[in-house]
Amino acid sequence: DDQFHDLIYDLSPGSILQDTLTPLHKKTLRFRRISIADDNRVKNSVNEHRAIGQAIIDGDEALASKLMEEHIANAKINMIERLNENG
Repeated sequence: DDQFHDLIYDLSPGSILQDTLTPLHKKTLRFRRISIADDNRVKNSVNEHRAIGQAIIDGDEALASKLMEEHIANAKINMIERLNENG
């Protein structure tokens, strides 16, 4: 997960994305770890990362953006569910 996100940041033009999201990514580490404690979420996250990566490779900006939004929404839902279950 971290490697995928770091690669996206590194390949993005300019530093705005990296400067903005790297600190946020670090601040949410605890919640992301809770989320990926769910084996189903790990599998889904890997599949989402692959689809996002393929859309980027294909140069399909609209699809990559849509898939990233879905990935973020899915991660958020899972994190909330896990926090509600585990406190």
